[in-house]
Amino acid sequence: FVYRKVTKSTPSSAEKMADEENIGNSAVKSIYGFACSIITILGFGLYLAWAFLPDAIIEKMGISYYPSKYWAIAIPQFIFVTFVVIQIMYQA
Repeated sequence: FVYRKVTKSTPSSAEKMADEENIGNSAVKSIYGFACSIITILGFGLYLAWAFLPDAIIEKMGISYYPSKYWAIAIPQFIFVTFVVIQIMYQA
């Protein structure tokens, strides 16, 4: 191994500008992350409501078209089986 001596120098103006841009980008990323987490929670809540509420209650809420309850069970199973198959194929 070759060891080099690292000297600390003062950052140039370009490096300072890059740091300022990264700070701005991190604020935008945190806002997008927060928005995505809220959307995910709302979507999961809607999924649970669709999966567990009886059809009569959903129709009383004014929703006349929605997927069959079969898909409330089938989609998670398909995702799980896909994940397991990918893991088995990766191990092989």
